[in-house]
Amino acid sequence: MEVRVRTVLLMSPDVVYSRQFKKFLEEAEKECGQRFALEHKEEFSLGMERLAKPGIDMVILDLSFPAFFGLEPLSRLYAKVRNIPIIVLLDKDKSSFIEGALYNGAVECLLKNELNFDLVVHSIDFGFRQFQLYTQLIHAKEKIEIKEAQFREVKVKLTMEG
Repeated sequence: MEVRVRTVLLMSPDVVYSRQFKKFLEEAEKECGQRFALEHKEEFSLGMERLAKPGIDMVILDLSFPAFFGLEPLSRLYAKVRNIPIIVLLDKDKSSFIEGALYNGAVECLLKNELNFDLVVHSIDFGFRQFQLYTQLIHAKEKIEIKEAQFREVKVKLTMEG
């Protein structure tokens, strides 16, 4: 059975993180048998353009784009893309943004100065699993809403007949 390649989009103005994540993902392939491809966009607008096309399975978003302040890049990204997990990269001095990032659509936050193989691989795996559970929850909620609507329709018919 062929293993599907999961494409991770890294949106970061710093090319150092591109090399670092590429190395982490190559090591992860050896360890867990999952295949990854990494795409890196150094400009936020180019990352957003790439997301307009299919094929991205996860975004790792660096909040240090110079044209933005605070959680603005995440807010813009999440407003456009809600169907893929987002991991946020933060500088240590911005660790106060973690709660806000999680509240605003991130599935995980990583501090840049603490990046290591185990943490990154765990976060990516956790992000995919958490997002899968979230998606299942949304589908279950939609099914319940459909069943409730059908129940109300039957109830109205029975009331009108009775």
